[in-house]
Amino acid sequence: MTAFDVLLSLFCCCLDEENNPCECIECPVSMAHLGVWACILLPAAVFIFGALPYLWLHTSMAVCTVPLLFLVASLTFLVLACCADPGIIPRREVIVGTNSLLRVQSALGYNPLGAPNGKGPVIPDEMKKQGYRWCATCRIVRPPRASHCSACDNCVLCWDHHCPFVNNCVG
Repeated sequence: MTAFDVLLSLFCCCLDEENNPCECIECPVSMAHLGVWACILLPAAVFIFGALPYLWLHTSMAVCTVPLLFLVASLTFLVLACCADPGIIPRREVIVGTNSLLRVQSALGYNPLGAPNGKGPVIPDEMKKQGYRWCATCRIVRPPRASHCSACDNCVLCWDHHCPFVNNCVG
């Protein structure tokens, strides 16, 4: 097993017998996301283990602490961007399963399940004119500016794009 396989196994859901990501579960981390972490952590490791001991002995403490503060800030903001909720609208199954229709409806200002008629949900004409659309994947009514992200497989309010570097939607 190579070092890359070990790193990949830390970020993927599962590996098969040949150390390949399982096909039943997609690897949730893109290569760009791993590249961002590598571009931050590898130079930081070189600095910490190579230059920092010399700088600690021969220069002031500020020369040592300022780069470390920038490293901590960079890692903190990257983790916050990776873990932030971009405004995901819950799927129909989640809304019905958790019995949270009233809470979601009050947060969004409309009924995301649509008006039921015998065949399926219907979007009222006045909402269609305002830009509300039906998402066939999530089976909900999405508001204007919301879109379904194919990478995250979720509808996101004010969706802009899916950023592979933080492995999250920007909304």
